Amino acid sequence: MMDVWPPLAGLGVALAIGLIVGIERGWHEREEAEGGRIAGLRTFGLVGLAGGFAGLLGVWVIAAGVLALGVLLALAHRRRRDLGITTEVAALLTFLLGAAAILGHLLATVAAGVVAALLLGLKPTLHAWLRRIEERELMAGLQLLLISCVVLPLLPDRGFGPDQALNPFRMWLMVVLIAGFSFLGYVAIRLVGARRGVMLTGLLGGVVSSTAVTVTLARQARAATSLRDALAAGVALAAVMMLLRIGVLVGAVQPVLLAALAPPLAAAALAGLGVAWWLNRRRIAVEAQPEPPGNPLELGSALQFALLLTIVQLAAGWLRRQFGDAGLLALAALSGLADVDAITLSAASMVDRSVALDSAALAIGLAALSNTVAKAAIAGWLGGAAMAWKVASTYAAMLAAAGVAALAAG
Repeated sequence: MMDVWPPLAGLGVALAIGLIVGIERGWHEREEAEGGRIAGLRTFGLVGLAGGFAGLLGVWVIAAGVLALGVLLALAHRRRRDLGITTEVAALLTFLLGAAAILGHLLATVAAGVVAALLLGLKPTLHAWLRRIEERELMAGLQLLLISCVVLPLLPDRGFGPDQALNPFRMWLMVVLIAGFSFLGYVAIRLVGARRGVMLTGLLGGVVSSTAVTVTLARQARAATSLRDALAAGVALAAVMMLLRIGVLVGAVQPVLLAALAPPLAAAALAGLGVAWWLNRRRIAVEAQPEPPGNPLELGSALQFALLLTIVQLAAGWLRRQFGDAGLLALAALSGLADVDAITLSAASMVDRSVALDSAALAIGLAALSNTVAKAAIAGWLGGAAMAWKVASTYAAMLAAAGVAALAAG
């Protein structure tokens, strides 16, 4: 008796998928006269159920069912003389999903059915997006897919050179991150407006790499001069996310160390949020709302930063060879120029083994300070003096708040 339940469950899922897709198709073609629709709620329910029974009878029956359904849909399409074939493709997919449900892929079937219905219902939105896409944006998106989905997986994820300091995969990953955040910022500005788009880029990008976000936003500051306040606020939000990320990493590896770092980290984050709010509240009434930057990808900036990261990593390897564990602080200051996460994890993991709690906290704080100084320099290099002043002032407020909190806690 128990063997009956799996097929019944599969048939139930097959029918449900057919009804879900059928509801969307039926609603979409609700204005059509009776008999004018290729398939509606009942037909899609039957197609899903038919796919389920075909799955019970075997692979050859599934193939024959697809062929027969394809012929019926082709005849219906020819009779209707409609150029679109969305409903026909949806019906074939519903049949195959019904068969997949019987074969035991229930979760994948449900997910695919819901996504299919959602895609069908999003036709007006998707077509509106397509009408807004320009050629340069399409090409930038394809280039981003090329460097991330084709080039990146081909690179070896291991070290080369002195102390194996050069990792091609991680180096190119930084190129992908910077280019990706540039594209994310461009799209966010196009979709939700310049100021809100910049804020979104700072928050989301800062979760992964505040340095990459700084490169991206500072680069845009030269062209979009009226957005400098918002861009500086986005850089501040990315720095806040970096501090939160440090706290999460330390808490996961060494909770005792987090107790020592929490006051300055929290104070600096609150100061950064306050400055970001103030900058974003400022308005320039004279200038109109600017367009997004001209280059959606900023691949050149990404390559320049990857070269800088390579130089820093080679120098860090030399310090490690020269000074060993005694060079922890020097290594923290140098490696923090490009990345905070690596030294944060290293210092936290060495607590109670070879490094005292205070030394580990100082190393992490020094790396964060070094990274902050490097990002201020990047902002000035790429964004100009005005952007450098805004970013440096923001970081100064954050560092001052962290220093006061550290003294009060100590």
